[in-house]
Amino acid sequence: MPTITETLKTKLDEFELERRIDELTVATEKVVKRAIEQAGDLAHDNRDKVTTLLDKAGSAIDQRTDGKYHDTVGKVRAQVVSGVDKLATKRPTHHTPFDTDNEATEANEAPTSNETPQDAPTTWSAHTDPV
Repeated sequence: MPTITETLKTKLDEFELERRIDELTVATEKVVKRAIEQAGDLAHDNRDKVTTLLDKAGSAIDQRTDGKYHDTVGKVRAQVVSGVDKLATKRPTHHTPFDTDNEATEANEAPTSNETPQDAPTTWSAHTDPV
């Protein structure tokens, strides 16, 4: 009679859990990368708006506190501007509109024989069993 460990190992192999986790990890990494790139685009496109808003907020704080927190506000402003600049560098180097039809087609294609599970396009349905 097999041990519980052997039974669990057999079930894990049967459900191909390791492969599915690897595919989910790759898909998650792609989504996170795309989100960072989009945030980088927004940061790049709105740098002027951010600095203008920070200047207005700093002036309002100085006015209401008689300049008591001027140095602190200046440091915070510098950190925010630095963060926006760093985020802006994460935008993609080539700008192409997001083509959902093309990505949907690619995501549903079966992996070719020379693709590894990490290279293979994945969809949510690939991670779940049919009902």
